[in-house]
Amino acid sequence: IIEITDKETKKGDPMVSVVLLCLDEQYDDVRVWDNIVIPAPDSPGWGIAGRTMHFLHCINEPFQGNFAWDSDNWVYKNVVANVGSEVYNDKPKNVIKGYILDEGLSQNNEVSNTSKDDLPF
Repeated sequence: IIEITDKETKKGDPMVSVVLLCLDEQYDDVRVWDNIVIPAPDSPGWGIAGRTMHFLHCINEPFQGNFAWDSDNWVYKNVVANVGSEVYNDKPKNVIKGYILDEGLSQNNEVSNTSKDDLPF
């Protein structure tokens, strides 16, 4: 995760837009965007809470019970995801199909948001 932006859904639930950078050499510098909604139990969005909890579990953040969350902690976390493609406005768009729990995944690796073209060497 290289970038987060805190937002709100139309129904008033907190939502975090995340930008993920693919670390697989085959897809070097490919970015994928996703929205993580954190719905309240009485919200119409509560039906997607399972996806949110699974995402938080995958990035080793609190996700059970009455938990507190801080999206600033998500930046530079690693996560494994299935990425697919969908057509949006007649153009292909990368989308997250699902997150994969990998308990052995290190959360200590920082990812540079610097383009290869901007590197001094």
